[in-house]
Amino acid sequence: MASVSSESLAKALEFLEPKLALASIELPKELFAVLEVLDANAGLRRALTDPARDAAEKAGLLAQLLHGKVSADAEDTVAQLASTRWSSERDISDALETLAVTAVTAVAEQQDGASGLNKLEQDLFSFIEVVRGNHELQRALDDAQAPVEAKRALALKLVPNASQTSQVLISQAVSNP
Repeated sequence: MASVSSESLAKALEFLEPKLALASIELPKELFAVLEVLDANAGLRRALTDPARDAAEKAGLLAQLLHGKVSADAEDTVAQLASTRWSSERDISDALETLAVTAVTAVAEQQDGASGLNKLEQDLFSFIEVVRGNHELQRALDDAQAPVEAKRALALKLVPNASQTSQVLISQAVSNP
């Protein structure tokens, strides 16, 4: 990420920080859902990162797209991202992914303190180890023709006792690697 984008990411993380104390698991889920829309729509990414558009215009575009579909916190977070400058259109998606992962870890910590973070780490490592040791699983999870929901269901069966926060990250990893 270039300097301009790194500064924008830092601003976005500062903006998100106060929201994390009361965040539920829905915030990162919503941020990942918006990320999926951004990743699927290059025109939208270009519109949100176009330096010729002012922040109000970008916020209006996002309000049309997101209002009533995600929480105010998620909408405000994405609007804040769009209000800053980006070196490339891909950087805004990378930043949104960083914010969503940050929100997941904050929720894990908020729910169970350090043990919540440890559980998240253990669940993710368990998932990686199971997949790493089985080539058939790797192929199944990488299969572009397989329905995303089927891959998510398979992945979550591999770590049946995964925490809710772990499930969000594992689902995201298999649906949008």
